[in-house]
Amino acid sequence: MHRFSKESGRYPIIGVMASESKLREKEYIANGACNYFDGKSPKSQPLSIWLEEDIWAYIDRFNLPIAEIYHKGAQRTGCMGCGFGAQFADNTRFRVLYENYPKCYDMVMNYTNNGVTFREALRKVLSVNGLYLPDEQPPTLFDFEEDNE
Repeated sequence: MHRFSKESGRYPIIGVMASESKLREKEYIANGACNYFDGKSPKSQPLSIWLEEDIWAYIDRFNLPIAEIYHKGAQRTGCMGCGFGAQFADNTRFRVLYENYPKCYDMVMNYTNNGVTFREALRKVLSVNGLYLPDEQPPTLFDFEEDNE
């Protein structure tokens, strides 16, 4: 966004909500508004004052279409290969990616930086909480039960 702003003279409109994290809430309170015209990086964040419930109520009220990926189990959109927050048990982004877009999943997992694949890096992050990538999930007792039916 910084390069785009510098090259175009335009500034971003960003769809983040203050309620999404303590850091975003503190930033909103510190700046006192949704629009930041002071400082190095002017920007507009018109959804800052909304809660997630407000967003869904607005979508329902005006019968707005939503991205297909939400119907497939995604709770958030953004970069499909972003690992930020993947270590939390309720994060489903890589399962949704694996089940719905297997070629993209493979591409993301095979991305290499300094000789380390994204898959290797994610394994370490997920292992902290005993989690696994969707295609590496060890079988459970319930998996065996399904096989016997």
